[in-house]
Amino acid sequence: MGLFDFFKSKKEPVKPAKTTESSRTLGSDVKFEIRLTNRQMDADQATVDRIAEVIIAEDPFVKPFQGKMDADFREGERRTFEYENVTTMNVSLEPDFTLVIEGITLGKVPADKITAIKPYYQSNMATIYVYVIGGRSKQRVAGELVEYESPYGLDIYMQFN
Repeated sequence: MGLFDFFKSKKEPVKPAKTTESSRTLGSDVKFEIRLTNRQMDADQATVDRIAEVIIAEDPFVKPFQGKMDADFREGERRTFEYENVTTMNVSLEPDFTLVIEGITLGKVPADKITAIKPYYQSNMATIYVYVIGGRSKQRVAGELVEYESPYGLDIYMQFN
């Protein structure tokens, strides 16, 4: 049998697989979602800063101040943070409900949130994102470019499918 004979041979057409519950897209069947912050988890600021710095360093799409130069800031615009929309999915929720972000332990999920999460934890797939908030920001006020400083924070979004 030659190479071209292989392509000429007739085979049965491939039948499409039946759609099952497990083959649906992740976002189509959200059973539970919750938002937490580092303040709810009683994490000390040094740990939050360390996690934020690792997330910022590892995000390949980081553009400080959204790529704006000082002249690009306009009167009336909201504050622009140095590291807006910087996120990671390198997050794990341990069996004792301790949250580990980028290999650094943030702390334990509050008891009232554990009660809400527990029914979904064992039997559903978790998707967890962490966003860096706070830090340095700039805004044009009365013609002057004003710089602000606030401590870093972490917004944590969990979803169970």
